[in-house]
Amino acid sequence: MRNGYFIQLIFTASATLASTALAAQKLDIDKKQVVTSLMALPEKNLDTAFHTFSYQFNGDYILGTWGMDLGTAKKNYFKLTGYQPLDNRGDLHLDATLKPIQFLESKVESRTVKSKDKAGRETSQTYYKCVVTYESGFAWNMRSKDGRDVSGRALSLHGSGIKKYDCTEKNSYKDAYDAYNNNRQQINRDIATNEIQTFLGEMSRDMNRMFGYRPDKDKFNLWIVDSKNHPEEEGFSKHFESVKAIFGAMSPYGLNPTDLEALRPSIEYYQSIPDKYRADEKADIKLRYAAYFNLANIHLFLDNPEKTMEYANLLIQNDYDKGDGKDFLKDAEKLQFLLFERKISGRRLARR
Repeated sequence: MRNGYFIQLIFTASATLASTALAAQKLDIDKKQVVTSLMALPEKNLDTAFHTFSYQFNGDYILGTWGMDLGTAKKNYFKLTGYQPLDNRGDLHLDATLKPIQFLESKVESRTVKSKDKAGRETSQTYYKCVVTYESGFAWNMRSKDGRDVSGRALSLHGSGIKKYDCTEKNSYKDAYDAYNNNRQQINRDIATNEIQTFLGEMSRDMNRMFGYRPDKDKFNLWIVDSKNHPEEEGFSKHFESVKAIFGAMSPYGLNPTDLEALRPSIEYYQSIPDKYRADEKADIKLRYAAYFNLANIHLFLDNPEKTMEYANLLIQNDYDKGDGKDFLKDAEKLQFLLFERKISGRRLARR
């Protein structure tokens, strides 16, 4: 009886040790997303001392011809994000010219569709539509206040040639002809309005992308421990939520020192992980990887490329996923060059 008792005791202890060892070896991690605000910088490398914008638009009377409100058009399209508007002599000055829209001709065109029924008999149906041809054009470019062209190109559509507009198809020539001629004024107005709004909309999007400072959202990932009862499960989850909240509340208009102070406990926590888990076992290597990855991304989105490179190299040395380390090195080098080229300390800029 005593022997049976000791055998059962030894078996239970062995099973417990085996279970503990298995738990120590197994580690699941999961990616979670953080969203933050940054300033989308101009595509063009501009003097950061440029703060004002003015424009000259040649085409007021064309807007009026087609019943468009000049004030609304200027309010919607002639503004540059991140710059103070001036009537003239802005640091950046836009010249925009809209050509008159000229309607050249309208004619009915047809197309015939042939088909066969189940008995093999061929049938055909002819459709008719009125095709309107017209000319239009628009050009713009941006100059600095000393007259230098900073757009690199004049976005010009003067040589775009003749354009066509297809009216709705009808079942007879007369219906197609009447559909246009009875509504000629409204159709021409719709064509002209759409053409002008397209020109101005493309100009606004392009110039704000090329020259504007636009508040924007970006996102990055952090790892959490997804293994229940692991000693770091609670810590990784807690600090992820903290980092997520701090970055989520950041303003694109300058990095607040209180944000850096609030991040300090999470950064110190991730820094402590490699010292606590030094073994060459897969679980420890994986945990160190998660910590280095999180630190690299935090510093990347704090615009600290040197620190990002430091943790990128540790990721490579850790040898769990060298590819992530190499990717961080590339991202950090790009960021380092961007900050140097634009002569800025970070992508969160004081309100302009």
